[in-house]
Amino acid sequence: MTVEVKSLTFSYGQGNVLEDVSFTARPGRLLALLGPNGVGKSTLFRCILGLADHYSGDIFVEGENIRSLTSRALAQRIAYVPQYHYPSFNFSVYDMVLMGTVAWTGGFSAPKRRHLDLVDQALQKLDIDHLRHRGYTHISGGERQLVLIARALVQEAKTLVMDEPTANLDYGNQLKMMAQVKELTREGYTVIVSTHNPDHALWFADDILALSAGKVLAFGPPAQVLTSQLISALYGAEVHIASVNQGKTCICVPELDKNIQEGEEKYEQM
Repeated sequence: MTVEVKSLTFSYGQGNVLEDVSFTARPGRLLALLGPNGVGKSTLFRCILGLADHYSGDIFVEGENIRSLTSRALAQRIAYVPQYHYPSFNFSVYDMVLMGTVAWTGGFSAPKRRHLDLVDQALQKLDIDHLRHRGYTHISGGERQLVLIARALVQEAKTLVMDEPTANLDYGNQLKMMAQVKELTREGYTVIVSTHNPDHALWFADDILALSAGKVLAFGPPAQVLTSQLISALYGAEVHIASVNQGKTCICVPELDKNIQEGEEKYEQM
């Protein structure tokens, strides 16, 4: 499903958190949301998910303004994968994933055979079927993220919004997680992912949305918009974009001498 945001402005009462934000996320493409802490990434997600509705501008999902949709109808179109989730009860992995079917069954209806089959399929797709009887709070952080993605899949929403899905994962699991997420776009999902790792955007994203002070600093394909100048403007870090693997891959390489020198100068001024 295509998600189109037009001239979105949002304020909590003291200045705009988001200002005139416009972009389009399309099916079969991964949109990476970049920006330092506090620039409005979470607020943008809340607006898209219908959790913060006091905004000006418009948000469309497959041509429908989300203001016209009920919360259940919106949940059937957009699924959310949070960065952290700690339930008060140690539900089994199977039950955690089954909760994703509530968007279609309702809160008081028993799931049908089709919904149970969806859970089985999602557990197998993400290679976590062996965890189905384990307690959710007793598995690793990477496994919990896969469970949350499985829960989003059984929601049968074709748009996935993911808040830093690789947070607190080791290097290997970060790559595996992003590879799993990228694979979903090949199945036609629209995926919007926030990340603090520019390399993930370079390697996996089809489009990048860079936010600075609540405004769009850049939007477009990584090869066009993700430059050393953009990284410096976003994070205040000096890097250069290096080409490796015979030009097939790019990586962000920090200019350590400059960054160390700037850090020392800031420390001396304190």
